[in-house]
Amino acid sequence: MTRHRKVLSIALCVLLVVLISYWSFLKWQFAGDGTIRYLGPFAPSYRIRMSRVPLNLPGEYRYRFRRLPAIRDMNVLLEVNGEKKDLHELERLNTAIEVRFIDSAGKNVCMASGTLGPPENHHWVILSDGYAIIFSVDCLHLSTQSRMPYALLIRIQDVDPHSPVVSLTPILEGGGIKIELP
Repeated sequence: MTRHRKVLSIALCVLLVVLISYWSFLKWQFAGDGTIRYLGPFAPSYRIRMSRVPLNLPGEYRYRFRRLPAIRDMNVLLEVNGEKKDLHELERLNTAIEVRFIDSAGKNVCMASGTLGPPENHHWVILSDGYAIIFSVDCLHLSTQSRMPYALLIRIQDVDPHSPVVSLTPILEGGGIKIELP
């Protein structure tokens, strides 16, 4: 191996260590309700999971965060925890879900509200590919700042009497390098 290749290899290793340390440092700074996981440099880089919310009971759930990583492409998702057979029932529920992601000034970074069904009132999208996710386009591709405190508010209202006993895990995820194939 030539001297030039050795220097280049060492420089790349040092750069890799610095990048991993930087992303890990951002993870260690996080404080708030939930657990943050660094998933690597590719999208999504960060995933923050909070405690579960029962879908079959009315209630209000509030989560607070400080020192989130600064991300230009953060998404608010609700992961469905339950039986696979329950997923088809969700699309027919009249249960209302409201999600608000709020900055420290009380301004809505995003707000999504509506029922899970019927289709003519559909505000929420339910995806099922191995695991089920509920999301609203109103709470996708958000920007967060590292120094600003945030709050996530979830309200479950007007619970449909046919609601299955499932819970939702609120998730914030985003960041990372996106690679798009041609």
